[in-house]
Amino acid sequence: MPYAALPGDDFWYDEEYARLDAYQGYELNLYLPREIDDVQLTMIGGNMMSRACWGDNFDVELPVVSLVIPETYTDIPMYAFQNCDTLETVICYAPIENLPEGLFSGCTSLREVVFVNGVRNIDRYVFDSCASLETVYLGGYVENVSEYAFMNMDQTEAFSLEKCITDASLLPDVDALLAAVRSEPMPTPEPTATPAPAVPVGPEGEPYLGVWNGQTMEMEGSTFSLADFGIVMQLTFNEDGTVTLFDGEEEDTGAWTVSGGVALIDGTQAVLQADGTLCMEEDGAKIIFTRDGEASAPAAPAGTEHSAAGNADDFSDRLEVKYVLDTADVQGYTMSASMLGGAEYSLIFHENGTADFVLSGAVVSGLSWTQQRIATEDGEADAFVIDYYGTPLNVILTEAGCDLNYFDSMLMHFVAE
Repeated sequence: MPYAALPGDDFWYDEEYARLDAYQGYELNLYLPREIDDVQLTMIGGNMMSRACWGDNFDVELPVVSLVIPETYTDIPMYAFQNCDTLETVICYAPIENLPEGLFSGCTSLREVVFVNGVRNIDRYVFDSCASLETVYLGGYVENVSEYAFMNMDQTEAFSLEKCITDASLLPDVDALLAAVRSEPMPTPEPTATPAPAVPVGPEGEPYLGVWNGQTMEMEGSTFSLADFGIVMQLTFNEDGTVTLFDGEEEDTGAWTVSGGVALIDGTQAVLQADGTLCMEEDGAKIIFTRDGEASAPAAPAGTEHSAAGNADDFSDRLEVKYVLDTADVQGYTMSASMLGGAEYSLIFHENGTADFVLSGAVVSGLSWTQQRIATEDGEADAFVIDYYGTPLNVILTEAGCDLNYFDSMLMHFVAE
């Protein structure tokens, strides 16, 4: 038989049972070893081809294309080669009298299978869903073949016993079959780099120390509140050079350093901005954090930041009033608050220039407002303008309450509670 011994170190085996358990190398043309460390192998383990079916520790499948089983093996378990969907050619010299159930089921690329020394019995589903079968050499000793041996749900006309070669004089050219599928080994995956150990940060890192809560995300030109989508992101910078990210359920720990005034979290940049917020940017997305216990920007009394077009007294009867959602216009439909899920939607504008906004039951914190007169389709109107983490949201005053255009996704109509 043709034989190209592969390194024994690439295989796992069980000495007690003389069983070959797994292949850990990167050859795509496998010649199973006759022996390893003077142990003659006689049994193939059920997980021997697991990397060709499910992948390895690198989450990479090994696309084996051919397999040669030498004459020392006498036992192959059921489903041993199931779902090896890149396997094309199998040459078996082992004196296996009985092909067990499901042996090659799901081997969708399998074209040639040659049992050089023949077989006697073929159990059910041995070649189930082997849609590419062209040549099956069984030899002249076949006695029993299950009616379901060649069952195939993936092709109109299943391969059948009549198409098998049982004349010993018609044994295919094994060398030619193996040469046709000869492949170079797959490159060994690079191991994942070990993260750099955390190193205590110095004075340059002091402005970052502490807990930061994620507020908004900017992506592809749009800004949205993390709270609106139930997203929790909390960063904690520690003096020992470690940083933790909490997502509301689990904590992930990494390392951070400061270079050129910029914090680097496992390679991701986090920059302190002029308004006291922290901006972390990765893959084109920007996430804005505020320090725990602080708003995104200091809120000043409305009387000192409103525009020249009005003054705080103009809005005095609208302050400290809770406005609740009455209806909302969404994509051409008018929906009641209950139709939006029944959760609370409300607004309160405070005299100190802050605003409380409850959106679908979630409190959006750290908002401030100014008084302005803005242009509308009908002319001009008085409005509260909310600073929504850098994005202005206009709340136009109406006789019944106020209207808020929420990022053009819906026009929300509020009334006094």
